[in-house]
Amino acid sequence: MYLAFRNIDVKSIAAIYSKTNPWYLLPLGFLLILELFLRGVRWKLLLNPIGKVKAIDTFKLEAIGLAFNNILPLRLGEIIRGILCARRLEISMVTVFSTILVERVMDTITIFILVIIAIKFDGYVGATDLNSYFWFILLAAGIGLLSLVFIEKILLHHKLTGIFLKFPRLADILKNIAHGAKAFQSFKGVMGIILCGLAQWSINISMFYIVAKVFNITGIINIFKAVKLIFTTAVAVSVPAMPGYFGNLEFALSKVMSLWGIAEEVGFAYATYLHLSMYIVVTVVGVFFVYQMGYSIGDLYKESKKWKKKRKSNQS
Repeated sequence: MYLAFRNIDVKSIAAIYSKTNPWYLLPLGFLLILELFLRGVRWKLLLNPIGKVKAIDTFKLEAIGLAFNNILPLRLGEIIRGILCARRLEISMVTVFSTILVERVMDTITIFILVIIAIKFDGYVGATDLNSYFWFILLAAGIGLLSLVFIEKILLHHKLTGIFLKFPRLADILKNIAHGAKAFQSFKGVMGIILCGLAQWSINISMFYIVAKVFNITGIINIFKAVKLIFTTAVAVSVPAMPGYFGNLEFALSKVMSLWGIAEEVGFAYATYLHLSMYIVVTVVGVFFVYQMGYSIGDLYKESKKWKKKRKSNQS
């Protein structure tokens, strides 16, 4: 927060905001909700082999999870949506969390592929060649995903069955984790998950580009640079921060945009406009669904804390 806000002139930011067109908030809000819905559809496809769930329910749970990530520390929203989903489907919580893990791995693979394409067509800032690092991380994520997909076959391998017989609890946990990647055993399921992911990230790119239009910097921020800003955002929010990731996102985006010749005040205004728009829409929608489903923020927060304590005691 300090690094992001220390050199910012509030009057300059207010002057920049005064020139923006508020009508852009309408398509931005629509795209945010559509992106949430596509997240829900993808999660439904991952959950289908485990238990039938409606896309509207996974949409609501995705919104709730992201809303709680915005208002609670340590990404507790992921735990909360996992708990609610396990209750609704009456299945193992480990299995539900394995589908969330698959989601995250798929997001990592997709964003790295997109940023490699963006760099191919738009180049780097400076002379540093990061290709080998990107390909290494992409390969690691791919191996991680394949491991999740083939855990069941690994467990049944004749050379390993004896080991797992000695550790039945570990074998049960791994089997539950394997269920989370069962959707990848169907070609139709794989294609649906990939297409939903690509559509979701395409909407993200569109949102970043629309905000560039708000600040009249589309002459600099093209589609490829929008991808790089999404990648920057993904890295920034992976660093531990206050709820809502305020500070991380503003600092990272404004610094990267300054490398392209955009004034730091404009970059900061771009980042805060984008961040606040996403934060408000996602949080309001998520909190609305919390109360619509008969829960309260306090109850779910206590539930997540209980789950974390139970997990720690099980590990010990």
